[in-house]
Amino acid sequence: MLSKQKKPHRIAVLVMEHALPVEVSMPFLVFGAPALGYELMLCAETPGPVETDHGWSVTVQHGLDALATADTVIVTAFRGFLDTPSRDVLAKMKSAHDSGARIASICTGAFVLAAAGLLDGRRATTHWQFAADLARMYPAVHVDPTPSTSMKATSSLRQALSAGLTSASICSAMTVERPSPMRSPAR
Repeated sequence: MLSKQKKPHRIAVLVMEHALPVEVSMPFLVFGAPALGYELMLCAETPGPVETDHGWSVTVQHGLDALATADTVIVTAFRGFLDTPSRDVLAKMKSAHDSGARIASICTGAFVLAAAGLLDGRRATTHWQFAADLARMYPAVHVDPTPSTSMKATSSLRQALSAGLTSASICSAMTVERPSPMRSPAR
């Protein structure tokens, strides 16, 4: 728990078009309790309604600029993961990482991290059904496609990925256990 004197840890939850609602809610369920001291921001490429894969929209208050002030960025699962994200999304992800923010993904959100080059040379996972797609599209990423591994979260000091709902909770718990990201002096 953070003391009242400390600045809250800011978490930007990035939602892409055709987001999976349960995965969007996961960071808010894990980090949303006021006593934990986290500040959560729901973000998208453009503020406003973002279509879910269930045919209804989530209203998003923040655009990509919120990633610049985040201590942690979590990219949630979405259905359009086989399409390359926009240049703006990739540039803001790289910038957040380069500024010292921790980067995490839930399920197919790993495709955004891979497209931004943040997983190059690293071990990564995604939902086991899509691991072959991740490996084919991003050969510089060391994808572990086995279902048993995909049920676990993989992480490094500043990056964490989860493969599905069960591992999203594990990944989130790992992030709670390590609340102090490495930050550049400029932040």
